[in-house]
Amino acid sequence: MLSALYQDPPLSCMAIEEPELMIHPGALDALSDIIIEASHRSQVILTTHSPDMISRFPPESLRIVELEDGETKVGPVREDRLKALNDQLFSSGDLLRIGGLARD
Repeated sequence: MLSALYQDPPLSCMAIEEPELMIHPGALDALSDIIIEASHRSQVILTTHSPDMISRFPPESLRIVELEDGETKVGPVREDRLKALNDQLFSSGDLLRIGGLARD
């Protein structure tokens, strides 16, 4: 994963699926920082079900993916939830844990 993130020349797009499954929980902060750094050079698409992982990224960068009537719907965090996150009432991981992270 690090080889792909640091590749030179950078890839135009990288997809990383559930990186928290392949790393010690204590290293999530460092990995998140590296992913954010790489996102300045390449588009990075990261999938996760981990509240701890999503809490490390800006709420504006999150996209909620839901299956609705047999169709996959993707959208940003709902405006009222985004306000709660920006007001630091909750972390995105907190909202995910209580089932309150919703798509706009």
